[in-house]
Amino acid sequence: MKYTRPAVLLGFFLLSQFIFLKCRSDQIVRDRKYTNTQWNTDLDSLVSFMTRTHPDLYWKTPKEIFDKQVMLIKAGIPRQTDNQIIASFSQLVSLAKDGHTLFMGSNISDKYFPVRIESFTDGYFITAVSEKYSELYGARVIKIGNFSSAEAFNKIGSATSGDNCYSKLYWSSRNLTMASILNGLGIIDSPDLLALEIIDKTNKLRTVSVGADKYPFKDDMFHSWFWHDNAVPDSNYINLVSNTRSKPPLRLKNFRNPYWFEYIENHKTLYFCFNSCESTTSEPFPEFIRKLWDVVDSKKPEKLIIDLRNNSGGTNDYLQPLIHGIIRHDGINRKGHMFVMTSRKTFSAAMHCATWIERNSQCVFAGEPTGAAPNHYADPNLYSLPNSKLLLLVSTAYWQNSRPDDKREWIEPEIKVELDSKDYFNGTDKTLESIYSFKPDTTKTRE
Repeated sequence: MKYTRPAVLLGFFLLSQFIFLKCRSDQIVRDRKYTNTQWNTDLDSLVSFMTRTHPDLYWKTPKEIFDKQVMLIKAGIPRQTDNQIIASFSQLVSLAKDGHTLFMGSNISDKYFPVRIESFTDGYFITAVSEKYSELYGARVIKIGNFSSAEAFNKIGSATSGDNCYSKLYWSSRNLTMASILNGLGIIDSPDLLALEIIDKTNKLRTVSVGADKYPFKDDMFHSWFWHDNAVPDSNYINLVSNTRSKPPLRLKNFRNPYWFEYIENHKTLYFCFNSCESTTSEPFPEFIRKLWDVVDSKKPEKLIIDLRNNSGGTNDYLQPLIHGIIRHDGINRKGHMFVMTSRKTFSAAMHCATWIERNSQCVFAGEPTGAAPNHYADPNLYSLPNSKLLLLVSTAYWQNSRPDDKREWIEPEIKVELDSKDYFNGTDKTLESIYSFKPDTTKTRE
């Protein structure tokens, strides 16, 4: 057989490409912490735990799509870095479309970037940052690594668990601090450096670099620095709370307290800030709720506000005294007199609270849509993958807090107020202002 010169050249090219890819694949495996066999074992273990633990793993993603993703991950393991594999595992878990089924713990990433980027109606902004990068606080972020901020949030969202688009948006900010996920998805080329294109406080467009650090909180497996402290993975940081310490917004006045209230005389309003569904030993929740209803009885406020915007959940066992009190107080349980404030962070037991109040009152919802559906999966079990020790949470129970036919993915507020960066950084609370001025439409009734 006679070969033409182009055919010979093509053959040499294909052979050289094969040798290059083979050498590159061998180098990737040598540089990894775990072998192909170990990662495959972890993948099999992950899939097994999810399928035998979750009550209905395929409720939103068909089994065929889930299984196809598993096969794609298996095929890719020999050619991928540890970070690429971790990112692909996170994408697989996110297919459950369940905010309680997710990876947690320090092992998900060896290094973290101490910068928090959040989404607002007018763009993406740095809302918390390590003190060593303090000049970045409040900056608008145009580009994250290799992508525009919108593209980066979209990519990170593919590896972020959530009940709906709002909780996915909220938790994406956490995943954007993780070097493993950012690098594994190709958002950054090196897991040690995060390049950001920003518009700084002087309105100047510039590129800055943030270095990655080891995870500083080995005992914080549930990342309370993110959802509880509204901070970054660093002990010394700047955020809205520290920046408005002398006069914080009302919702952040006692943000470390799980619950507190204040009577606002000039608005004849009782404001109840419910930050966490728990009960403290110093003031158990039933005692606290008795005091709240005593104030309602004595002050007879025109409005009662229950603020769940900073509440990511806890235990719903503590909620009954609140719900029973609402049912017994017809004077305040009227349209235009009781309000529930929600956000993309309102989740888990806080969502139970919101749904139970909705069912038992004539309240008006205000703020952002909730980060969970009225009916959702929760009560996760914890599992550690055998080799990488990645910690996986998987839901075990379905909570039907509303009607069986309630297919809503969130509670849509009647007074919808989405986050604007100027209001946020100024400490302005447009949701609270909207409630003060709210006049009910008496022609509308809740179905």
